[in-house]
Amino acid sequence: MRCPMKKQLIILIFFLLTCSITARSKEAEHNGILTGVVKTADGEAAAFIAVFLKDTGFGKETDSDGKFSIPAPAGNYTTRF
Repeated sequence: MRCPMKKQLIILIFFLLTCSITARSKEAEHNGILTGVVKTADGEAAAFIAVFLKDTGFGKETDSDGKFSIPAPAGNYTTRF
């Protein structure tokens, strides 16, 4: 008699390993970090604002002090809010 749970477990383990390898390879592509602070016109920190690198899939939200840090490959970027 075959055990269908064993087959499902093997498929699940394979899937998780594949996801882990993909995530690690994406991390390796990011050899630079763009950091900054977003401020209002009054000079106050702009908290929880989305910051994106134009024409890329990279972006982060500022923290409560307006600071952000975006891992991205080395290069020149234009930020968008």
